[in-house]
Amino acid sequence: MKLMSQLVFLILFCQLNIAQDKDLSVSESIKVRRTLIEVRVLKAGGQPVLGLEAEDFHLTWRGNPVTLVSTRWVDEEVGREDVDSGEFFDIDEEIDEEADDRFWDEEPEQKIHGRVIVFFLQKDSTGEIGGDLARLIRPAQAVIDELSPTDYVAVLSFDSSFKLNLDLTQDHFRVPDALFEGLTTAEGKPFGKGFFPSIGKEIDRYKADRVNDCEAALLILGDALAELPGSKSMIFMGYGLGSMSGTGISYPNHFGMAMQTIHKSRTTVFVMDAHAADYHTLEGSLKDLAFNTGGQYFKTYGVPMNMFNRVIKTIAGYYELVFEAPEDAPPYAPYRISIAKPHYEVLVREPYRKVRHTKKRKKR
Repeated sequence: MKLMSQLVFLILFCQLNIAQDKDLSVSESIKVRRTLIEVRVLKAGGQPVLGLEAEDFHLTWRGNPVTLVSTRWVDEEVGREDVDSGEFFDIDEEIDEEADDRFWDEEPEQKIHGRVIVFFLQKDSTGEIGGDLARLIRPAQAVIDELSPTDYVAVLSFDSSFKLNLDLTQDHFRVPDALFEGLTTAEGKPFGKGFFPSIGKEIDRYKADRVNDCEAALLILGDALAELPGSKSMIFMGYGLGSMSGTGISYPNHFGMAMQTIHKSRTTVFVMDAHAADYHTLEGSLKDLAFNTGGQYFKTYGVPMNMFNRVIKTIAGYYELVFEAPEDAPPYAPYRISIAKPHYEVLVREPYRKVRHTKKRKKR
């Protein structure tokens, strides 16, 4: 009888192990960390290059090639309708969305059908170069004239305080007046109010009242833009960020945070340097703002109209590249992207882990 009981126990034990093995085999899954990045490829004059495929792009991490899963062109003038992960992936694997903030699988319930373009005016509180900024307002009309009816435009400014001159609107006739108001001491629109899509609604008015430098204004603006879906473009018209020190340009601590929030908000910054000079000491800070957000830097002392025309061509669209991130690559890893045709210009947002300090230019 005792032998029979041991035999029954052994059979039940084996069956339990087999069941557990089956459960384990069912629960096994492969986690693949997919990353999506936006890339612009331009001809001379800012015209986008169309028709590129995955094999035209070369992506590396620490010198090792990274395989692209998919590539597609997004026409911003048409507007980004629906982004479904099924359009990118046909491999039945589990996606680790939380591993990398640059991959998003679902769009928010509310969508913006049309481009979002933000004008940001950095006024000189000393009044020394205010006239240089004023001469950029009329050329900016070139961008406004080429906008589609579905595009949204906003105007914000900073002198000694942060102001909302015009919240996102499709009424483009209001934009020129808002730009001129940004040059004056007129009070801005109230923060904390508005209807979707709205930048003002996403900005706490008490935080806005405490802003005392342009870098802090960009930080708050980046947070607000991150609350809105889709890719955005900012046209920054100003004279410089940070301050000069003995070793180069010094930035406040929140400048790096501002770059990170702008990066997270998927905003590309195009900088119009308001200085009417070949070179100035804070030029490097404006280049940092443009290049680290996947944008461009323009000197405007020549023919500023041409610079604005380049911007309107550039924001016509971009490529979305999807790839499997290497296991040892951290989020926002510094991938290197190039294309087979080197005479084209490639714009991509840089991972912004710390501020690149620009060395002071040596006098000859």
